[in-house]
Amino acid sequence: SGSGSGSGKNAKNHQIEQTSATIPSRACGTAVPAQISQGMVWLFPGGGLEKALAAPPPPTLPEVEAGMKTSTVFRDMPVDWPIVLSNISDPDHGLFAHQNKNFDMYAASIDTPFEKFVVEETHGGKGWSLKAKIDAKDKIIEIDQSLRGELKLKLDDPKVQKKNDKKKKQRTSKGKKSKSNDSPLWATMHYHGPTSYKMKRVDKETGETKFVSFFYVCPVGVGRCRLLAGGASNMQTPRWLSYLMFNNFIDQDTYLLATQQHNILSKEADELRALMKEKGMDHRDDDLTMEQLKSLRMRTRRKSFVLPSPTDRIGAKLEQFWDETLARSPNRIKYLLRLDESGVFLQKPSREMVLDRKSQNLDLCKDSQDVVRNCRRVQKSAKVLAAVLVLAKVTFTSSARSSPALAFLPSAALSMLRPMVKTSSLVSMCSFLLAASYLAGKLEKEFYFKYTDDMRKRDMKNIPKNIWVDR
Repeated sequence: SGSGSGSGKNAKNHQIEQTSATIPSRACGTAVPAQISQGMVWLFPGGGLEKALAAPPPPTLPEVEAGMKTSTVFRDMPVDWPIVLSNISDPDHGLFAHQNKNFDMYAASIDTPFEKFVVEETHGGKGWSLKAKIDAKDKIIEIDQSLRGELKLKLDDPKVQKKNDKKKKQRTSKGKKSKSNDSPLWATMHYHGPTSYKMKRVDKETGETKFVSFFYVCPVGVGRCRLLAGGASNMQTPRWLSYLMFNNFIDQDTYLLATQQHNILSKEADELRALMKEKGMDHRDDDLTMEQLKSLRMRTRRKSFVLPSPTDRIGAKLEQFWDETLARSPNRIKYLLRLDESGVFLQKPSREMVLDRKSQNLDLCKDSQDVVRNCRRVQKSAKVLAAVLVLAKVTFTSSARSSPALAFLPSAALSMLRPMVKTSSLVSMCSFLLAASYLAGKLEKEFYFKYTDDMRKRDMKNIPKNIWVDR
């Protein structure tokens, strides 16, 4: 038993009531160290408090400490977490997969290579970091515009082809553009291994930024992860609006990643089996030491990918990092080989399953559920109000008090209703209510499967139109 006491004239001692109730088995679990950092809860399941205190601290955003506000979203993804992080860290893909020109500011080219590119181990070898910095200006789009201009000239006058080809060679041989073409901003990227990434544009003179994009990818199993994404700025975006943009953005390339991962994970499983057999290890052995796991350095990703563009320096380093460290991830070997043996990697997932927003967000997020609930209320209320107005118009006569449909209304209500059912007012109000119902219905659908193959094909048409000349 125990007691508690308070101060003041009404303070009393209270005896804590004892019970003989049995603690449910589900309530019994292993306690693990936890830490709250910038609104996120970090768990350390790899050991006790001593090990947790010696581990590297969670990644943070200095901009948030300085007062910037964050707008955050999340979504569960049926994609392996290293594949998601490699995709996020590749600026080149944004131009084509998302048709978003802002990614070009983070990309590199032969004329504009990375100004800074640093890969290093941190915290005494316990952490790993990749940082890159480049002029925040168009590179691929600039080449595209040049090609479009040359193509137009060639179509108009074939004689200029030789002259333009000579100019192109001269431009390439210069290596870098003149300083007058430099941007006043740096585009910076920082991968904080193993699970976070951030990108921002900063003023070259002051080092200040107006917006930071950040991503945390939480592994929840082989071939599955939870993506937490957000932006830090001086204003906070309503969460429903953030989800509206985020879900449409994520859908554009997630299915590609989900179909790609079956090939990658199958190859990873094959190579791990071969390495473990070579070193005399059994994947069913739960007592493999960290030193044994560190010796399992694969080449799966480095052998699978061709990375020729200047921007691919990032991808090459990341794929090497995955090859050398993934075997150390807790339980990864056991579950990866188990899934491979079950034949899961031979099955092609459906687009509806991979891009199911309901199971990946709506069923898990109260904010999304509130939006859908409010949308349904708006639709129902709008239809009811429109029906009432139409009924009033039909039944309202000069002797409204004698109308059975309106007899229950007081005089004040009838006086207010009379101008509302004039033809012009009725049309305006019904149009507004129907528009509100329609928009609420459209918003509700944003939280369910949406991105069909026809929509993907429509987006692909924007590449030659807006991003890259179709030659």
